[in-house]
Amino acid sequence: MPPDVRAAFTRFEKPPGSGKLGHRELRDGLQALGLEVSSLQQAQPLLARYDAAPSGSMDLDEFSQLVAHLASNP
Repeated sequence: MPPDVRAAFTRFEKPPGSGKLGHRELRDGLQALGLEVSSLQQAQPLLARYDAAPSGSMDLDEFSQLVAHLASNP
């Protein structure tokens, strides 16, 4: 896993140390990586699609898979 992906996840996970991102944190984490997700309305379907559990939040592995997909399909 790229260090920048892990760093973005860790920076935005709520509560800190929880290992989870909600849709707001997901949007912020993707934006921090330079990926185009400008609204919560764009983040919500991404969360639903990549939330394998489905738990309503995204863990680090799910986030990494989403980032890899978005980076390879701009």
